[in-house]
Amino acid sequence: MRFHHPSLSGSLGSLLLSCGLGCLVACAPQSAAADTQEPETRGVQKRDILPVRTAVIEIREMLRTLETTSKLESEFEIQVFPRSGGVAVAIMVEEGDHVLANQTLAKLDDRDEVLAARDSEVALEEAKTTLELLKLSVEDAAEMRLSAGSAARQAERDYERDRRLVEEAEVASPVSEQALEGKLLARDQARHDEAQREIGLRRASAQVRAQENAIARASVACERAQLAVSYKEIRAPFEGVIAQRNIRAGDMVSAAAAVYVLTDVENLRAIFTRPQEELELFTHKKIGTNGDGGSETERLEITATAEAFSGHEFRGQVERISPTIEAASGQFRVTARISSNEQARLLPGMLMRMRIVTDRHPEAMVVPKRALRREGARRYVLKVEEDAEGASDEGSDLRILKRVNVAESFSDEDYVEILPIEEGALQRGDEVVFIGSRDLIEGQTVRIDPGAPSTDLEAFDTETQQEVDGLADDAASDVEKD
Repeated sequence: MRFHHPSLSGSLGSLLLSCGLGCLVACAPQSAAADTQEPETRGVQKRDILPVRTAVIEIREMLRTLETTSKLESEFEIQVFPRSGGVAVAIMVEEGDHVLANQTLAKLDDRDEVLAARDSEVALEEAKTTLELLKLSVEDAAEMRLSAGSAARQAERDYERDRRLVEEAEVASPVSEQALEGKLLARDQARHDEAQREIGLRRASAQVRAQENAIARASVACERAQLAVSYKEIRAPFEGVIAQRNIRAGDMVSAAAAVYVLTDVENLRAIFTRPQEELELFTHKKIGTNGDGGSETERLEITATAEAFSGHEFRGQVERISPTIEAASGQFRVTARISSNEQARLLPGMLMRMRIVTDRHPEAMVVPKRALRREGARRYVLKVEEDAEGASDEGSDLRILKRVNVAESFSDEDYVEILPIEEGALQRGDEVVFIGSRDLIEGQTVRIDPGAPSTDLEAFDTETQQEVDGLADDAASDVEKD
């Protein structure tokens, strides 16, 4: 038996209707939320493509350099001392004047020395006159010797004639014994006179030689007196520039005090020290053998700047390297020669900032320093490659990143030389990420900023770099939040 209750049926229908409406209301917000979620999801996918700027790999010369500072000094700079003392009577040059070798710089009072020189000249003339008189005495002695010799020979002949007559006479000799003895005595006297005249001639000749020595001595004294006069003129020993004057007219000058400082501004050098660990950098290049059979070292090039001439560069080279190491400091001494240029003239005492080229790579593969990334001890760059799928959907500014491990070599203020670990992984003209997020990884799709690629670092000023970095970091932050 079935019972039908009208009120119960109405209540049940109302309950079923309320449940159905509740289900519809509950489902409606979920559907709306689903509709609004899809565009937001699509927005996250777009922000995931980060903007970057790229730089082109170039081939250029890279140098390994050392930087140091030193003051210039002249190769030939001396203090000029007077050779004798005296009162300064004339100053011929001033500081900054260019002087020639042997040019007079100052004069001292030389009146006493001039008189002494004249006296020595008179003594020399007297000695020469005495020599002439002695030469005449020699001639007289020679004539007297000749006469004595003739007389001695005549006495010898007379004696020999009388002696033969006495010996040959048979009865009575025409020459008596007394006459013969007189002839013998005359002969001996003539011989004695001849010997005396010979001695007189020799004495006169010796006096001539002695007087010649006296003349030589007088000549030396004369030259010494003239030299003393010349010492009263202070002269330049070589061509150069007067760097300092320490003398005034009327000063009493002594030979122990410098009166000028003379410097050669053409031959300038800088002397500095470097630690012994760098010795090999200065001596490792051998270019041949010298005349002694040893090896010659290539002279290292130097580029220098001076605070006195901003914007000017000066060229030089390492000239000498000390063969010893200072035990106290552990450093070695380096002498470099630096030359002036046409626009600026260097002077001794100037402070120079020098960049020494110790090695060069003429065909180096380089990228901007910001393109080189570090991961601990590893170095790598992010090479950008064509993204075929992305390019067809979004445009030609999408690329795929590829990590290339490299070794770091020479660097300068803007660029660094890179050596790919894998041969052929990088080529000239390849693009690498120059400015972008720090969290970029291999295989990631990126969008090339319209300003790239570029090989001119000056094209990216600080504001532009900060703007690009900020966009990349904001996009990466939004991705992490979503």
